[in-house]
Amino acid sequence: MENHASLAALFPYFMIFVAAVTVAGAVLFYGGKDAVIKRKWWPRYCMLLGGLFVAFMALSVLQTPGPNAWPSFITMVLVAGIILFNMMKAKFCDQCGAFVRAQWQTPKFCPKCGAKLPN
Repeated sequence: MENHASLAALFPYFMIFVAAVTVAGAVLFYGGKDAVIKRKWWPRYCMLLGGLFVAFMALSVLQTPGPNAWPSFITMVLVAGIILFNMMKAKFCDQCGAFVRAQWQTPKFCPKCGAKLPN
């Protein structure tokens, strides 16, 4: 029970760190103009945020093991798939630096400036 309390005590710090990483990512990916830097850091950013989420879930499961832990494991696998999907679907316009993400079909042209997007 003491371990569960220590995990609960860490939760606010975890959330502050996740919020800071999210704000930094928003500034870089939505505000920046350099597509090369965005392409370099996008996969790392996705893996960092997803990894933090999965790590916290894994710690929670380890703190409270039992037969009801399997939904958390399924969620962790789904999160890994979502991370991969996000990494694959994001494009960055070389012309204006816009962050372009499509749900299912990858766009061929930038919706902001009309330039052809790289493959």
